[in-house]
Amino acid sequence: MRLHRVGSFTRPWRTEESVATLHWIRAYNLAHPEDPVRIFGVEPPRAEPSDYDAVLDHVRQVAPDRLGAIEAHLAPIRTAHQVDEHVQRHQGTHPGRPFVEHAEDALALLAELPDTSERTTALAQARLILDFHRESVANRGFARDERPAAERVLERRRSTGAKIVYWDGLAHTSGLPIVLGSAEFRGTGSHLRAELGDGYASVGIGFRHGDLGAAVAPDPQPDLVDAVLGAVEFPAYYVDLHATAPEPVREWLTGPAKLRTISGVYDPAADATAHIRLSSLVDAFDVLIHLRETTPVRWLSQVSDRLGQPPEYGTRDQ
Repeated sequence: MRLHRVGSFTRPWRTEESVATLHWIRAYNLAHPEDPVRIFGVEPPRAEPSDYDAVLDHVRQVAPDRLGAIEAHLAPIRTAHQVDEHVQRHQGTHPGRPFVEHAEDALALLAELPDTSERTTALAQARLILDFHRESVANRGFARDERPAAERVLERRRSTGAKIVYWDGLAHTSGLPIVLGSAEFRGTGSHLRAELGDGYASVGIGFRHGDLGAAVAPDPQPDLVDAVLGAVEFPAYYVDLHATAPEPVREWLTGPAKLRTISGVYDPAADATAHIRLSSLVDAFDVLIHLRETTPVRWLSQVSDRLGQPPEYGTRDQ
């Protein structure tokens, strides 16, 4: 198992709100030791910056003359742990060569060093680094099948019998596959729905406009579900998609739908393209929550500055 600092989480989670949530969970668990809240990841263990340091420390000890060559491969690609490689490409800050190729070359150079038990450990860390970049959005794209993540949720449910809340973006939680451009994406939610039927309830959260912290999103395009829901001037409300409704509304719910989605490469100037397509809204989601206006998160650096050091609370890969 690995204990992760919040500062090592992917960027959307490195926030004051994440720290507050973990504080709340800890307080709840102390008060309810017989029924604690547990957090588990649906992705396999991932490389961390400490893995890069460990590989370099090994090379520094056994082959200092090779340190520069291996570090030249690892230095640019470890930046993906702060800003994803595909986001770097979008922002124009990417150094050029695919990170997976750098990771492959670093592993090959490490394999040439003397065969020791310490090298075996370093090789395992280097393979973890390679897997991290091989499985990235930059290398594999968005349209991949998330069956392994769904299996992890299902196995957890089978082994514990616990109630599980699976938290992710709309594309991942939808009970139906979605269309991204010309490709189909089968998210974790679509597999959970196929396996559990009504035992999986999908809740979609959307908004009309607001500050996202990294960008300000305008009012949605008129053909989006977000625009229809945003016509109701409530600050926040939810809709049970299975509730009794007039026939015109039922036709709208059962027909094709488009919802806005915000990714790491979201650009307000290209907001018209920031959406997913579904064959049926009511088959994809059971409940929709709509916020009229978003407010920005507070980034983790603000927490670290105030507390004097990075928070220690985190999740464990299991």
